[in-house]
Amino acid sequence: MLFGLDFPDPQSKVRLLGWTRWVLGVPQALLALTVAILGTLQTTIGMPARSSLPWLANLTTVGLTLSCSCIAVLFINISYKMAKERAPDAKRRLKWLYWGMTASLGPIFLFILYSWIFQKNIDSVPKPLVIGMILLLFIFPATLAYVIVVQRALDVRVALRQGLQYALAQRAMGIVTALAALAIIGITYQAVTREGTRSAGQLRAIAFSVIAVVVLQRIKAKASIWVDRLFFREQVETESARRARRRGSPHAGCGGVEGARLPPHLRGAPRAPRGDPRRCRRRRLRAHPAHLGWPQPVGHPGSGTQTEREPFSRADRNLLQTVAAQAGLALENARLTQVVAEEAAHRERLHHELEIAREVQERLLPQRPPIVQGLEYAGRCRPAQSIGGDAYDFFLTREGHLMATVADICGKGVPAALLMAGLQASLRGLCAGGVSNVGELMNRLNGLMWESTPRNRFATLWCGQYDRAAGLLRHVSAGHGDPVVVRASGLLERPACRGLALGLTRAAHYASGEVRLEAGDLIAVCTDGVTEARNPAGEEFGEERWAVAVAEAAGLSPERIVSHVLHAVDTFAAGAEQHDDLTIILLKVPA
Repeated sequence: MLFGLDFPDPQSKVRLLGWTRWVLGVPQALLALTVAILGTLQTTIGMPARSSLPWLANLTTVGLTLSCSCIAVLFINISYKMAKERAPDAKRRLKWLYWGMTASLGPIFLFILYSWIFQKNIDSVPKPLVIGMILLLFIFPATLAYVIVVQRALDVRVALRQGLQYALAQRAMGIVTALAALAIIGITYQAVTREGTRSAGQLRAIAFSVIAVVVLQRIKAKASIWVDRLFFREQVETESARRARRRGSPHAGCGGVEGARLPPHLRGAPRAPRGDPRRCRRRRLRAHPAHLGWPQPVGHPGSGTQTEREPFSRADRNLLQTVAAQAGLALENARLTQVVAEEAAHRERLHHELEIAREVQERLLPQRPPIVQGLEYAGRCRPAQSIGGDAYDFFLTREGHLMATVADICGKGVPAALLMAGLQASLRGLCAGGVSNVGELMNRLNGLMWESTPRNRFATLWCGQYDRAAGLLRHVSAGHGDPVVVRASGLLERPACRGLALGLTRAAHYASGEVRLEAGDLIAVCTDGVTEARNPAGEEFGEERWAVAVAEAAGLSPERIVSHVLHAVDTFAAGAEQHDDLTIILLKVPA
């Protein structure tokens, strides 16, 4: 019953039937003492058995009633506290305790009710059932130990400190006090009963013994406080502070931490009169150094005054350190989350800018290529990243000839795309300015690339100018691969007209060549991303496969031929990562 009233916090007001500790607890204790005395008398002096004493039977009935009532109060209080508890951990502990009590005390409680109602004796119950009920009683202490140790209902250190050592210390002190009191009484008795002792001497001996006993009790009280302080230092210090506050401690009204150091500008300040608000402010500054603007690292506990203004115990400091560590981790996680969010926003901005750059680069490719009578052509560019360094173009010169170009800048990504945009603009500008010879056009482009690009950057370019009236394709190459010509008869040709890549040297010279295209003939040019495409085994697609892929689809339209070649490259790569941009252009004279 007392356990149900006081567990887990004796100071808590969450309980029912608190008056039963006196109404039921005191009679139960007296009854247990009476039964123990009667049992001792029965075994020592042969007192009649309980069955022969009617009033003793009534006493047993009263004992059963009190026992059932105490067990009922225990269950009622644990159930009530479990219903009122809001903290999940505390509620879980009370549930464990409730079901352990039910399994342990429930059977014996029901048996007491049964024997009381039907007037049955324990001897009439089968012994295995009695043994089972006795064994079930061990479930309750086991459950209590589980709740204390595993579920941490109480501090295990406190439970241990209130154990054997404390009991031995208190008992030893009580024994020493009793022996000293007996010795004083014995000495006093001898002094009083000694022959020839006068009445005044007897009175002095008795007074001495009374004083000695009082002093002994005082010493015992002091020793008891010392033992309590030794075993329960934190609790005793807290209780001492509470008593000092009740006696009117001068520091009880402002709160703070005694012994805290004031900042230098307040140490020499004159003491304000009692009741002045400045005194309270100075003590608050002792307890709250953060109010002074002193920097505190993340996770440092800034402890303020408690509600009851008690000094902080070691458990309080440990709790503050734990909470400060967790708060520091939370703040650090919040800071890292903010950093990650900022980086994600930055990446999103970069991605958005790259999307814009990709759209701009796509707009630089031919959107509405000019129509040329007697010639079909197509081109395709597939960058390895969002933007790339490959490009192709189709446009008409001032003479009405079709200019077809394909270029590859050294590198990939944004730098290559910017250089490609400059090269494309320079090429169109020179053609618009009246440069019609493809060799001269390449010479001027090389000079511009040499002046406007760093030395570690260069470009390869193939340029073809188709004269429809003459049926000729004048072409020039600056470091680019040779084109593939597929005749209507199926014959493959690789006309070579080679020169240095643009931007490598200022003194480069480029000569042009000519290819006559008849009905059914076609010419195709690609960048090195096509011929150097690799499969998972590391093998390259190569020049031979490139030419065969073009020849296989020679009878199709230029758009379908380009799609066929790209499909052949993808089939060969078999899912391997694309490391370079793929660009193909193709010109075909219809049959």
